[in-house]
Amino acid sequence: MSLSSSSLETLFSDTSQSWDLDRLQTALAKSKQAPLSPTERVCLRGLLSGVNPIDIAAALHRQPQGLRVDLTRGLYRHIEALTLEKVKNWREVTASLERAGYKRSPPPLAKLSVQFNWGEAPDVPAFFGRTQDLAQLEQWIVGDRCRVVTILGMGGMGKTNLSLKLAHAIQAQFEVVIWRSLLNAPPLADLLADLLQVLSGQPAALLTEPNTAVSKLLQYLKKQRCLLVLDNAETILQSGEATGRYRTGYEGYGQLFQQLGAVPHQSCLLLTSREKPREIAQLEGKPRPVRSLELEGLAVADGKKIFA
Repeated sequence: MSLSSSSLETLFSDTSQSWDLDRLQTALAKSKQAPLSPTERVCLRGLLSGVNPIDIAAALHRQPQGLRVDLTRGLYRHIEALTLEKVKNWREVTASLERAGYKRSPPPLAKLSVQFNWGEAPDVPAFFGRTQDLAQLEQWIVGDRCRVVTILGMGGMGKTNLSLKLAHAIQAQFEVVIWRSLLNAPPLADLLADLLQVLSGQPAALLTEPNTAVSKLLQYLKKQRCLLVLDNAETILQSGEATGRYRTGYEGYGQLFQQLGAVPHQSCLLLTSREKPREIAQLEGKPRPVRSLELEGLAVADGKKIFA
């Protein structure tokens, strides 16, 4: 199923907020000696938004391998001619074009009333082991700029402590850090109102209607780099055989996780859970910005230190 020209122009359309698209497309057209095609413009916007070619192909209803070939033979070559730099893979496109001066300077952010909001997070206790887990999680969140990362494991494995240790370790990489526990299974509307109040600095009465709250949250996550930590996500999921499915009345969390994983933004949602929500399972993968880490037991030496 092919998309209409008008539909193509709406894909990744917010890229122009961060990039001088008109000037860049004009320069690429000069290098190509022909205007960029609608598909090339979509691919360019997607790449500049940090979307990998697999997800761009899905948005275009194309096969990923075919799109990769087209990018290698076409758009990547035009970018190389413009920047005089080799493009070895899609991740190098943004850095190359930023060095060439096509990225806009970000507007100054409004001063936030609260930058680090830990809610009812417990103190970080003495922490032993998990060095490799911490390094892996930091690489995904800070290095790979993943949108959603999930820490999975049975009860008592130390998921909460690991999330706190990680959040404190990387907080300097974010403009806003918010830690919340889902232990008491708050309704999604209450959680969103809480998050938006912290991010906006406005009283809850002035916030948006519940049905547009996820979209409003995404706007903030695009404008500023935020780390949202939601602990004990298993409380909103059904137990038993219905693995990854939500309790009645909590299905909206699925939309939240799906949107935060699929829509480009510059923030990260860190979840801890005994079970993996199905949206995470559908979106995750090594080349994608959604990842999961399954905790294993501590090494014997580290376990002894806890009781020393």
